[in-house]
Amino acid sequence: MVKISKLLKDKKYIVFIDLEATQTTHEAIALGAVKVQIGQNYTIKKYYRPFLRYIKCDSNIGKIVEDLTNLNNKIINIKGKDFKDVLIDFKQYVGDCFSTCAYMSFGNYDLKILNKTLEFHQDANQQICEQIFANHIDFLKIISKFINDNDHMPYSLINYCKLFNITMQTPNHSPENDAINLAKLYDTFLKRKDIVFEEYKKSITHIQNLDEPLIEIINKLNNEEDISYKEFQITLRKYINDKLS
Repeated sequence: MVKISKLLKDKKYIVFIDLEATQTTHEAIALGAVKVQIGQNYTIKKYYRPFLRYIKCDSNIGKIVEDLTNLNNKIINIKGKDFKDVLIDFKQYVGDCFSTCAYMSFGNYDLKILNKTLEFHQDANQQICEQIFANHIDFLKIISKFINDNDHMPYSLINYCKLFNITMQTPNHSPENDAINLAKLYDTFLKRKDIVFEEYKKSITHIQNLDEPLIEIINKLNNEEDISYKEFQITLRKYINDKLS
């Protein structure tokens, strides 16, 4: 895992982004973002006003997406702008740091949406998207190294926020709210290392393909039992003898 300091080296701003897309063709229908200024410890020192644009699409949105986002083709046709104009608005929103800031999302699906939408709107400025791609950071990849569920699978953005007791912007699946919630999660993740510590202790016992003796040892340690080097050897030898007998 790359350290936060290396990912954000020389960065003064992060733009948290979230996109909503059509159900089957994955064409963008909304882009939300929030720009923040970060301090020397990479935590957030200033939030800027959020950004939201709806995007006209050529495809049917789909009922699942409609139910999640409360958006439909009629709303998008009325409120939406052409994708090329949304990209221009977004670049203006980010401002002078457009080429030097980091762009952070929850997972890499948002980049796939941008790529797919460029196929539908070839008149859009591809260089704007390329700048986002070049400076993109997947926060899910960072947090899931430390915190996962009992099946060692990542939580949703909502459940990660609940785990850190974050007061969320609602409604969910509104892209500007999701971008703000992601920013809050990022900031709290860095500030509340005590929660990260406790959750990481739980998470490592659920790592896939972790051998039984290691799970036994980790569980003992999590239960505040001391394990000596001699006990470590005995546990491993017992496991080997049992499997090879």
